Amino acid sequence: MIATLLLAADGDVEWIADGSWTKLTLLVLVAVCVLVVSQTALKRHAGARQTSRTRRLDFDLDVARMSKCVRSDIAALNDGPSKIEGVIRSATETLGGDTHPIVYFNRAGEGRDAAVAAQLVLVGDETGQAALMHLDQARVIAAPESGPRYERICLRVGDRVEVLGTARKEAETKLTESPHSSSRVYATLGADTPVQVRRLEAAVEETSREVDAGQQPEN
Repeated sequence: MIATLLLAADGDVEWIADGSWTKLTLLVLVAVCVLVVSQTALKRHAGARQTSRTRRLDFDLDVARMSKCVRSDIAALNDGPSKIEGVIRSATETLGGDTHPIVYFNRAGEGRDAAVAAQLVLVGDETGQAALMHLDQARVIAAPESGPRYERICLRVGDRVEVLGTARKEAETKLTESPHSSSRVYATLGADTPVQVRRLEAAVEETSREVDAGQQPEN
């Protein structure tokens, strides 16, 4: 009796281990794995999109609040939300151009991820200068320029701009120049949070409509 049961059990094992059943089992396992990976990827993608939209809404609210701030002289900037106006004076590097070198470049209608900019740009008024950092992540509002293949958004040395952003006051240092020298850097904007830069007057003639080059496309 026991021998009969063992033989029967041995036959069952051979039947289960048959090639067709093994392939079917592997296919089911692979399908389950693919389903789990696909669901995980979809959740991550949805989460990333939601995070991007949330950040954009937060940035829009910050800009709305800062737009109500009173324009400050650069020399009078303190830590916190700020609005300044000035002329782009120089940058750590430029992206082309002779008389008015380009410090920011993007295709018209593209998002901030496609922008290229100098690492640090100096904007000055009659009281002093402010440093703009991470300009490639800024919302830049300016008229597009016609190019050989596409329209582009540029900021150049000599452009007069309005900047909304969170200022970080630079520590005072011992200087040989006067306390209110127009060449002194009094604050940095864009170091921690993005800024909005609106071109008020162009160093070169504007010929097209105004667009927002830093606006992320709706997805």
